[in-house]
Amino acid sequence: MLKNVLKVLSGGVLAQALNFFSFPIIASWYGPATFGDYAIFAFFIAFMPMLMTLRMEMALMQDPDESEKNSLILLSLINSVSIFILGLLASQFFSEKIKIEIILVTFTSLLIAIQNMAISIANLKERYWVIAISRILFPIFFLLIIWLAKDHSVLFPLATSHMLSTMFVLGFILKASEYKVKLTSLTQMPVVLKKYENYVKFDLPSGALNASALLLPAYLIGMFFDEKSSGLYFLAFKLILSPLGTLTMAVGYVYRREAVKEYKENKVFFKSTQKMFLFLFLLAVMMLLAYYFMGPTVFGIFFKEDWLAALPIISVLMPMFALKLVASPLSFSFYIVDKLKLDLYGQLLFIVSSVLAIYIGYLLGDFIKAVYFIAISSGLVYLIYAVMSIQFSKGKVA
Repeated sequence: MLKNVLKVLSGGVLAQALNFFSFPIIASWYGPATFGDYAIFAFFIAFMPMLMTLRMEMALMQDPDESEKNSLILLSLINSVSIFILGLLASQFFSEKIKIEIILVTFTSLLIAIQNMAISIANLKERYWVIAISRILFPIFFLLIIWLAKDHSVLFPLATSHMLSTMFVLGFILKASEYKVKLTSLTQMPVVLKKYENYVKFDLPSGALNASALLLPAYLIGMFFDEKSSGLYFLAFKLILSPLGTLTMAVGYVYRREAVKEYKENKVFFKSTQKMFLFLFLLAVMMLLAYYFMGPTVFGIFFKEDWLAALPIISVLMPMFALKLVASPLSFSFYIVDKLKLDLYGQLLFIVSSVLAIYIGYLLGDFIKAVYFIAISSGLVYLIYAVMSIQFSKGKVA
């Protein structure tokens, strides 16, 4: 298990090194306000791909037979393209600036939706090197395209670079995964959709709430405070979440595969969960120690003075993200024991607590206090998820 984690993680670590060193360069070209615009774009592409795939990429993780795989893929593709077309039609009724933004959001979401399905296939075939290399390619393309665009007055430079980078990475994943989708009868799709209806009824809204809840604070901070505060929060969020996302993705893909195999054999998956929990706990402790001993110094070296206000935000959020590092990969247990409805309730709690945290900070007129409230409320939700995941792995399902 650890070997496969390290295989995925190896590409991710290099990718995040590239991300970390490219962020100061990008920040020197664009100010916090531009990052505030990018935060809005990131907010929508966080959940739009889920609406497009109907979360069938998660159903693929259960390793259905070949016929069902093809039906799940085609179902998600048909839905994805339909939503993209609707987005294009809707964009015609808005001003030129908003029209471009809608097209950027919907097209990028379509690319990510297809990419998510392709990664699920690569994961099933245990081609972890594909996932690792795709993680490296994205920051390279992203920085290169931003550099090409920086002197050309591009309306949404960061969003445009994100879209094009996603397109190039998707091309690599599709070629490397070597999976050919075979056409299936349209009459089979409703049957498959019925079988996996819980993914649409519960996991889709749950996943959309989870993704939006992570980026919702940056969006709401821009509404309740100002674009500069939103940009600072978004930078802090990205600097933490980028390396964190690498870790949780690497661990998550391997844990999903190992836990499903163990569950099919024994109807419990505590052995896989216990190994992963200890590994994640150690990583979380190392992450916190590394940041509090070296983080502020490193940040001060690489970022300009107008970005230093993001440093207190990072310090406040670090414990919350340490809990996320432990809880997120293990939360796949909710899928294994079919507790998607319970997961939905958890995500509702997550998003409501985040909104209340920012609103209380707004009433107090203090942006940093709002960040404290976000860290505390979200941290408690992650702790609950970690405890419940371990209980589920032992077969203790209420």
